[in-house]
Amino acid sequence: MKKIIFMLTLATTLFANNSVNKEATISVQGTGIVMVKPDMLKIVSVVESEDSAVEKASEKNKNIVLNLIKKLERGGVAKRDITIGNYSVNLRRHNNEKVKDNKYFASTQIIIETNRLNRTENILDLLTKNGVTNIYDIEFYSKDIKKSEEEAYRLAYKDAKSKAENIATLEKKTLSPKEIQLFNNYNRPIQLLRASDSSNKSSGIPLTIPKEIEVKASVNTVFYLN
Repeated sequence: MKKIIFMLTLATTLFANNSVNKEATISVQGTGIVMVKPDMLKIVSVVESEDSAVEKASEKNKNIVLNLIKKLERGGVAKRDITIGNYSVNLRRHNNEKVKDNKYFASTQIIIETNRLNRTENILDLLTKNGVTNIYDIEFYSKDIKKSEEEAYRLAYKDAKSKAENIATLEKKTLSPKEIQLFNNYNRPIQLLRASDSSNKSSGIPLTIPKEIEVKASVNTVFYLN
């Protein structure tokens, strides 16, 4: 019986010591935002051709792409700014088995990435009038995004520390940092168009180039209250 009482007393004493030694902390979140001027344009488009024969579908697609590249270069788009890839050929069967209208669809993705933002509407015009069937993305972003993200994180930490200081002042305490966690904020480019049908050559694409884009960062910070 004495052994049980001794163990209970020891456990109670350890719990009391841990409670006394536990340091007071405060956890706060901070947000930082930096506005930057976009200096890059990215357009993702697709040229799709169809035919009942796979060879003809491929040949049509190849000719359209080659002609489009020539038109883009003549229109002022540098060859280094044009990327061609993701070529594929697919057979699409008709839902009605009695209708033998199966066709092959050949498609090629064309990506334009340039710093000539002032040529955006002209580039779109060249794409839509020279064989592009779909434009999936129009994005504006900053090439030097890393520097802006670092500044946003600094602002986020200042924001978190300011919040913690306000609370510490009320409690008549001072602060010292214990832990800083950076949130991986993915600053997506501004997307202005997605899955747009470019088959209507007569209609222009309304477009406003953003003057600024937002780079946002967040931190979760734990401070000791001394």
